[in-house]
Amino acid sequence: MLEIVRPYFPYKGQFVHQKIEVLEVELTRRIRDNSPFIYLDYQNPFYVSILTIVLPLVMLIAGILTWFSEPWVELLY
Repeated sequence: MLEIVRPYFPYKGQFVHQKIEVLEVELTRRIRDNSPFIYLDYQNPFYVSILTIVLPLVMLIAGILTWFSEPWVELLY
């Protein structure tokens, strides 16, 4: 919602590309081998992978406990 209200300011600077040779070699190799070049598994540290599973479970359990322990929550649903 805040992103819609925020005024737009275009970026006036220039992007600097440094050391792209390694990336070019890697992409060329992956395209030649028909392998994907998306690094989803390597971008997230291990703790982020754990949090994506544990945090929703904790929130679900907390929601269930709140549902049964607070009578006013039943009025909302």
